[in-house]
Amino acid sequence: MDALSQIRNLTLGLSVAVLLPMMVYWGVRIIMQEPMYPPYPREDKMTVKEQKEKREEHDKKVQEYIELRAKFDRFYFYTAAPIGLAALVAGALSRVPFLGVGLVLGGTACLTHGYWAYWNRLDALAKFISLLLALLLIIGLGYRIAAREQRK
Repeated sequence: MDALSQIRNLTLGLSVAVLLPMMVYWGVRIIMQEPMYPPYPREDKMTVKEQKEKREEHDKKVQEYIELRAKFDRFYFYTAAPIGLAALVAGALSRVPFLGVGLVLGGTACLTHGYWAYWNRLDALAKFISLLLALLLIIGLGYRIAAREQRK
């Protein structure tokens, strides 16, 4: 393979790697609205009583936001993680160079971003087991690719 083809494959692969996690994120946002943190109320020219009422109202909105954020993050995790794993497998098995690189990197990004969003809400055992399975999958796929390359 000449240098121009290698550059083209790398560029296309990186494009897939960038676009895949973005597509997953925006796809999730189409299905479920991402909550936004409520703005803090302005307290200038308010009485102490009005300030207290505004703060209590804001505190309620923050609690509502936290609950909605947890639901969104959970949905995102359970969407991005399987898509990321599927992309990793598809990329590792792909015989098309740019697609393999793009799907492996994009799948890793999806998986990582899914974990990032939901990490604080997963218990330690779930973190350990899911990361162990992902690592074993990646090692197994890498071994399979290396064995396939040696047979050539």
